[in-house]
Amino acid sequence: YSQVLATSGCFQHTCGPVPNFAERDGQAGYMDWTSIGENIAAGYPTPEAVVAGWMASPGHRANMLSPNFTEIGVGLVSSGGKYGTYWAQEFGSRPGAVLNFAPLPIAPDPATVPPSADAAPPRDDGSSE
Repeated sequence: YSQVLATSGCFQHTCGPVPNFAERDGQAGYMDWTSIGENIAAGYPTPEAVVAGWMASPGHRANMLSPNFTEIGVGLVSSGGKYGTYWAQEFGSRPGAVLNFAPLPIAPDPATVPPSADAAPPRDDGSSE
C-alpha cells in the first residue's frame, strides 16, 4: 500500500484501485482474519522517526499496542513523491494465532577481565610502564 500512496498523489486509507483496506489485505493473501487495522505515514526519514510519530498519535498508538492484533506487516517506499517516504503498517489476527512472548534475557554486568600475568603493573599515576 505504501507504493499506492507514493504514486497516486492520494494520502488516505482509501486510495488506489482497492480503496477498502480489508479487501486489499485479502488480495495480498491475508485471509481469514478476525481483526485488522492500518497505520499510514509519509515524510518520516527513518523507522525510529515514523514509530515516534505513530506513538505520539492516540489512534495510531492504539493500533500498535492493541492486544487484538497478533501479526504485523510494514511497508516502506522511498520515492520522488511529495513526501519522499511512504509507510504502511498492517495489523491483524487470524484464528489460532496466539501471542507468544518469550522472556527477554537480562544481560549480566560485563565481566571484568583480570590483567594477564605479564602485564605491567599500573603506576601511581594510573599509567603502565
